[in-house]
Amino acid sequence: MHNASAERPIPLATKRARLRADIATHRLLMAAMWLRLLTEKANFDPGQPRVPAGDPAGGQWTGGAGGGARFQRIAGGNEEDTKPNRSIIDEFADPTAEARTEAFNNMVAQLRQIEPNNPQLTYVTGPDYTPSFQALQDMQAELDAARNRVAYQIGQGHAFDEHADEFGASTSADLSSIVRSVINDPSAEVGSLSNGRTLFYDRASNTLVIVDPNSEDSGSIYKPRGGQSYVNRLLKGK
Repeated sequence: MHNASAERPIPLATKRARLRADIATHRLLMAAMWLRLLTEKANFDPGQPRVPAGDPAGGQWTGGAGGGARFQRIAGGNEEDTKPNRSIIDEFADPTAEARTEAFNNMVAQLRQIEPNNPQLTYVTGPDYTPSFQALQDMQAELDAARNRVAYQIGQGHAFDEHADEFGASTSADLSSIVRSVINDPSAEVGSLSNGRTLFYDRASNTLVIVDPNSEDSGSIYKPRGGQSYVNRLLKGK
């Protein structure tokens, strides 16, 4: 027996609705893939410890971790202040929002480590602020630019005269390149020192970079005698 219902054409409105749903799904998948790549570039680790709530730096990532960014002015204090109040509907409408916020905050913490006076740090997250993908790109660009500036200044400073031979660096640009590779390396050990300094240590090559925002040449790079033991003593002394 002929089944007329099986040959009934699908209404155009239904086809359009299905197409819109497919497009939305693909956009979400692409956004998730892009976000994953960005968070990997930013060395984002959701398990990395943070300063406890109540501390003046509460919510920031602890040690172990010029663009025109468009951000909201800072208004928060502890970790809870920087987390948007999101409902189930919010999660459905924007499922990557929490991951974007975590990645953004991680980049902000890294920027604060090497350039605490960077102007963009006065326009970072506040309550209920969820960074857009564009904001993530802008912050990553600012972080990259800050790293380049610090690497350049260290390569041009006293470290070249005192330690270039340790690395076979014949020019300040060569030394700057080594600095850049260490502070960009996600496997490098990162720790906070006294007076706002931050160390980056590559154990494999025994290369230590100390970023000092209060120094005219932004810090130094050298191969410490004692290697990891020396670094551990630095971290304990702070």
